[in-house]
Amino acid sequence: MLCETRWSAKIQIRIFSQHYVAIVEALKKLASMESTSTLQLGNELTSSTVQQQVHLLLFACTLYQSTVHCWNQATNVLQSLSMDFHSAHDHITELQNIFCGQWTNAEEQFSDIMKTASEAATRLNMLISVPRQVSRQAHQPTRD
Repeated sequence: MLCETRWSAKIQIRIFSQHYVAIVEALKKLASMESTSTLQLGNELTSSTVQQQVHLLLFACTLYQSTVHCWNQATNVLQSLSMDFHSAHDHITELQNIFCGQWTNAEEQFSDIMKTASEAATRLNMLISVPRQVSRQAHQPTRD
């Protein structure tokens, strides 16, 4: 997903999220194959892609990737051999303004993320649950 020499993404996460359900269904088919290596690889990939954290993070990243259009420009400026500090400052300031603007309607954006994630989870027969909240533990590990 990420270029080896750059911080910027080679493949847009938006495209991946649009085809997420089809990808997971294809991985589930791989997990039902008779070949041992294909079955094992299919199970590993399926279990990693249907985790609740990955599922929610995918749709959150999709939202931010579509709004932060100057991210690639900023990373390219920061990685160039002869860095123009004025240009880097402009790009970073623009990124800060975009992220600060995200806070103004955070509830609405969170609702949109949860709606799209819930729809995809329903199509994949997944359950999205709220993680349990506990206070700080001093002596014993948490047990389920």
